[in-house]
Amino acid sequence: MPGDFLTVSTEARDQATVLFLEGEADATSAGQLHSALDKAAQRKLPVILDVSRLGYIDSSGFRAVYQASEHTSVSIVVAADAVLSRTVRLAGISTRIPVFPDLDDALAHAANTGPAPRGGRRER
Repeated sequence: MPGDFLTVSTEARDQATVLFLEGEADATSAGQLHSALDKAAQRKLPVILDVSRLGYIDSSGFRAVYQASEHTSVSIVVAADAVLSRTVRLAGISTRIPVFPDLDDALAHAANTGPAPRGGRRER
């Protein structure tokens, strides 16, 4: 894992924008995460966060994800063997944001979900 910083890589797909997070999402990097989510949402397509290589996330990181989910469709990919798998499960993220074990499942969901309606959150 990288040190105590966040690396965000973006991949524009036909059905979604995928953000690959690596490092740590905490109070120090929450602004960077928030900016990446805002930029991804500008495509008006679902946003998929792949956190399988993220080593740590705190409440400020989760808050950035929740805030983004108010304006665009957001889902999370976390492999079962990933460091954050247990954290995501215990935090109860899936009660509000869909969580998938791999990117293919998340992309299939995004393809069936489509873009969020203008000016608001999509109904799930």
